[in-house]
Amino acid sequence: NRSDGISVQCNRFLFDKRFYAQDIRGSIAHVMMLAKQGILTEEEQRKMISGLEGIFEGYRRRFSCDFREI
Repeated sequence: NRSDGISVQCNRFLFDKRFYAQDIRGSIAHVMMLAKQGILTEEEQRKMISGLEGIFEGYRRRFSCDFREI
């Protein structure tokens, strides 16, 4: 049923919208811990955090629109 698929997508969107910031902050904290333990180099840490910040900005822009616009 097509409407069931739309409902699932809407539920995923709402979940992502509520938790993306916390998920990305957790990932950044994990990267920082890995660098502190010497598992990642400073350069790797910088690149990973930069990438995660880019993902955060993409989600922030995506979710800043009105839900009815989607």
